[in-house]
Amino acid sequence: MKSLLLVGAICAGLACVFGCGDSSADSGDAVVVGQDRNGQTVELAVGTPLAVELAGNPTTGYAWSVAQIDSARLRLVDSSYSADSSAIGSGGTYVFRFEALRTGTTPLGLVYRRSWETTAADQTFTLSVNIRGSGNDSPRAATLENTRWKLAAWSASSLDPAGFDITADFADGRIGGRSAVNSYGGDYAAMADGGFSVGALAMTEMAGEPAAMQAESLFHARLAQANRWRIANGQLVLSGGEQELLIFDPR
Repeated sequence: MKSLLLVGAICAGLACVFGCGDSSADSGDAVVVGQDRNGQTVELAVGTPLAVELAGNPTTGYAWSVAQIDSARLRLVDSSYSADSSAIGSGGTYVFRFEALRTGTTPLGLVYRRSWETTAADQTFTLSVNIRGSGNDSPRAATLENTRWKLAAWSASSLDPAGFDITADFADGRIGGRSAVNSYGGDYAAMADGGFSVGALAMTEMAGEPAAMQAESLFHARLAQANRWRIANGQLVLSGGEQELLIFDPR
């Protein structure tokens, strides 16, 4: 009888470790939510991992995917799927792992649909994610991986960058995007201490209007000079020493 009570206590303890408590956490404590939290609010501290677990069955052609995310505040770290059994046609669980980057409230949305269909999603899952400070609320707790930006301002130029398609996307250790006329890409490094560097960039060789070519040249010159990065007020700021060179809005 004592053995049964001991086993029951251990099981109850493990169940609480993996399922008890509210959907808030201090930095470092992972928050796990499932379908039962659809449409609700989750509170995280900066740097906190968030895992969303949703049932699905890819053998039907349906799959869960991220449809709405504010990449300046919430980063998709990775996603995975595991089947419940080896039986043909069995379903399983999709897991999406995120990291809270910056304080603020942001929506998160996922959809369950067939990729080739243009009709409304069969299912949707939404969260309102409220991210608070962690006591170490620094942009250094974040990374640039899986973030996407559009140039909003640059230093010492009368050209308005809003008139040009200049973007920077960061994924798998590479930066890429549009630079007014041409597409570009190459390696980058964004260190935890705020250091930043870009390697040699490959670029298409299209010609454009003189103003657009000037904007492109200016962008690449500023990008090459950048050696510091930070996220301030939801914007990505690339600096050279004390001078802010390029300022991006999330997209």
